[in-house]
Amino acid sequence: MAQKFFDSLEYKSNLENINTEKAAFLKEFELQYGYGGKIDQIREEEYPQLNGAIFLDHSATTTYAKSSLTSFTTDLTNNLYGNPHANSPSSQRCNQRLDQIRDRVLRHFNTNPDYYQVIFTQNATAAIKLVGEIFPWTSGQSSYKYLRESHNSIIGLRRFAEEINAQSIQAITEDDFFSVFDSDSVRQTKYLPRDNHNNITYNLFAYPAQCNFSGIRFPLTWTCEIKKFNNKNNDSKTLVLLDAAAYISSSLLSLSEVDTSPDFITISFYKMFGYPTGLGALIVKSELEPILRKRYFGGGTLDSIAYDRPWQKFRKSLHERYEDGTINFLDIIALDHAFDASERLFNNFNFIKSHVTSLMIYLSRNMKSLQHYNGRSVCVVYSNNDFSDNTFQGPVFSFNVKRADGSWVGYLELERLASVNGIHIRSGILCNPGSVARWIKLYPENIIDSFASGKTCHDEQDMWDGKPAGAVRISVVPIKSCHGFNISPFTSWPITSQGLLYDREWMLIDAGKGKALSQKILPRMTLIRPVILRDKGLLLVSAPDRDPLYINLDPEGVELSTYSSQVCGDKIQAYIYTSPEISEWFSSFLGLSCRLARHASMTNDCLMQRRFIKPHLDASENAPLSLSNESPFLMISHSSVDHVNKKIKEEGNREVKPDCFRGNFLINGATEFDEDQWKMVRFGGQVFKIIGPCRRCRMVCINHENAEVTKEPYSTLARCRRFKGKIYFGHHMVHVPDLSKIPYVIESGSSVQIEYIN
Repeated sequence: MAQKFFDSLEYKSNLENINTEKAAFLKEFELQYGYGGKIDQIREEEYPQLNGAIFLDHSATTTYAKSSLTSFTTDLTNNLYGNPHANSPSSQRCNQRLDQIRDRVLRHFNTNPDYYQVIFTQNATAAIKLVGEIFPWTSGQSSYKYLRESHNSIIGLRRFAEEINAQSIQAITEDDFFSVFDSDSVRQTKYLPRDNHNNITYNLFAYPAQCNFSGIRFPLTWTCEIKKFNNKNNDSKTLVLLDAAAYISSSLLSLSEVDTSPDFITISFYKMFGYPTGLGALIVKSELEPILRKRYFGGGTLDSIAYDRPWQKFRKSLHERYEDGTINFLDIIALDHAFDASERLFNNFNFIKSHVTSLMIYLSRNMKSLQHYNGRSVCVVYSNNDFSDNTFQGPVFSFNVKRADGSWVGYLELERLASVNGIHIRSGILCNPGSVARWIKLYPENIIDSFASGKTCHDEQDMWDGKPAGAVRISVVPIKSCHGFNISPFTSWPITSQGLLYDREWMLIDAGKGKALSQKILPRMTLIRPVILRDKGLLLVSAPDRDPLYINLDPEGVELSTYSSQVCGDKIQAYIYTSPEISEWFSSFLGLSCRLARHASMTNDCLMQRRFIKPHLDASENAPLSLSNESPFLMISHSSVDHVNKKIKEEGNREVKPDCFRGNFLINGATEFDEDQWKMVRFGGQVFKIIGPCRRCRMVCINHENAEVTKEPYSTLARCRRFKGKIYFGHHMVHVPDLSKIPYVIESGSSVQIEYIN
C-alpha cells in the first residue's frame, strides 16, 4: 500500500513537470506550433490511428487524415469512374477528373501546363527511373553527376549512364559543386541555334532538395548556377533532376521561375499526405518534349501502330506519351481528397513548415543536452545546421547514442527499446550510403569489406569495425517461430549434433521473397502449434479455427523440391513441401502466401549448406545448427523468470510466462541468475557446456497464448539485464558427447548437476 502511495506521488510529480515544460514550450512557440491552437482537436478527430503511439517516422510516410479516406469512399460510392482509355460516359468523367487533378498538382507547385507536365508514376523511385529511360543520352559523350548524399534511387541512375558508356559518372560533394559547374572556366563556343538539339550533348545532374538521412537541405539555387554554366557552353547542356520527395513533405516548392527551376522534379504523394501510397509523379519541363526519347511503349501511349514492322506514332502530350498502360486512376482521385483534407486542416504547407520547425527546435535542443553522469554527451547528431533555420535543415533528426564509457549503442537495440514503448522510429543506412560515409565514416571500401563478411542492408548487425553500421532516425520448436511443445515427463528424447531431434527443423518461407518468416513480422505464427507424434511418424499442426494438419515425418513419404533460402543471414538449402493443401493451410491462417520447408540437414546431401554456431559464442568448434538462430540448445532458469516477473509487477504490468523466452530447457531450483556463473550442466547422463548468454530482441514480448505484443519483458530486461549495450537472458549450450552417456537421450524431469566457472 505504501509503495502504491509513493508511486502515485512520483506519477503526479512527473505529470506536473511535463505540464510545466509544455506550458513553457507553448509560450515560446505560440505563433509557430499547433495550427492556431487546433492541434489537439485535429489529432483527436482526424488521426485516431495515432492513439497510444508516438509516430516519429514521417520521413518514411506521414499519417493520413481520416476525413480524406471517408470523402474518397463517398466519392467512389456515388460516382462511377471507368478506365480512362475508353470513351464511355464513366471514362469521360474519369478523364475530366484526372485532368483537373493534374492541374491541381501543378498549382500546388506554383506553375501551369504551359511550363511543366505531370506524368503519374508508381512512386518517386519509378519517376527517377523514368528519367533515366527517356533522357537523351549520347553514347560515349554524356555524363552523369549526382550529389554524394543522394538516395539509392538517384545513385541507381548511373546504370543508365554505364549502358551508354558515359564519358564520366561522378558523385560530388557540396563543396565540389562550384568547381564542377564553374561558368567562368567554360570556354565560350560558337553559338548554336536553340532548336538544333542534335548537335548538343546532354548531361544529367541529380540531387535531393532534402537529404532523407540527415534532413540537410541543399540549395535550390544550384539550378540557376547550372543554367549560367549552360549559357557559356553551347556544345553540351546539363539538365537538372531534383529529388523533392523528402522536401515537399513539409515545405512548398515553387516552380514559378521557370528559367531557373529544375528540368525534372520527382515526388511521392504518400510522403505528403500518407495516402494514396502507390502514387508518385515526374514533373517535367514542357520544353523538353522534342529531345526526350521513348524506348518501350505500352497501352494508351500511341496514336497509330503497325503490328508487323517498326512503325508507330506516339501521342502528342507528354503525360499521354509516357504513362504506359492504365494509370492508377482511382488513387489519383484519392489524391484530390488528400489535397482537400490538407488544405482544410492546415491551410497550406507554410503552416506545416512552421509547426514542424518548432518541434525540431525543441527536439534538437533536448537531445543535444542529454548527458551521462560523467558529463559525456548521449547523442551524436548528424547535422551541423541550426535546426531553427528551415532553409537549411528539414524536420529530420538523425543520430546515434553513446554510453557513458564512450562506446556505441547499436541502433537496432535503440529501435527495439523504442518499439516496446510505443515509439515508432527508423534506423539503419536509410538507403543513403553517401551520408553514412560523410557522418559515420563508413566509406565505400568499408561497405565492400563488410558485405564480404556477411553484412547486408537488411540484417540485424548494427555495428561494424567498432562503428555504427547505420543510424537511428528519430522447449522443442519443430517449426521455426511457431509455438513450442513440451516433452512429456519421463519420455526419452534423442539428442542430435544439431540439437534436440526435430527442434527447429521446419520453417515457413515467404513465397514472394524466399526468406524465412518469423514472429517479428507475423506474431500470429505463435498460435500455430506443432506436435511431434514420434510413435506414429507424424507432425501434427493445429491452429485456432483450423482443422488439424498431419505431415509425414519421413521425407520419403512426401513430395519435396529443393529450394535455396536464407535464415539469419545464412544461405541454406531447404526442401519445400509441394502439396497445395499444406501451403494453403499455412497461407490462409497467416494471411500471407507461404510454404512449409524442411532444413536439408535431414539428409546427407547438403554438407556444403550447413549452418554453424555463431562466432560470438564460446564454442570450441563449429558445431552445426538446424534452423536455430545462434546455438543448438537454449537454457532458461525458472527462478530468473520469476525475478524478471517481480520487476515487471513493480511497474504495474502483466507477468510473462517462461515460454516467451523459447528455451529448450527450463531449470528449476537454482537462484535467480545463478546460471551466469555456470560452466557445465549435467541433465541425467547428458553433459552440456555453456557457451554464452542469449542476446534478446523484442520477439520475447509476444504472448504465446493470444499473439498480443506488449512491451514486456523486453523493457524490464533492458533495465536489469543489459551488459555492454546488449540485453541478455538465458544461456546457449552445446552437447558434450565425450562426457555423456550413450544413447544420447534426455528426459523431462532429469536431475541437474552444475559445474561452476573457476
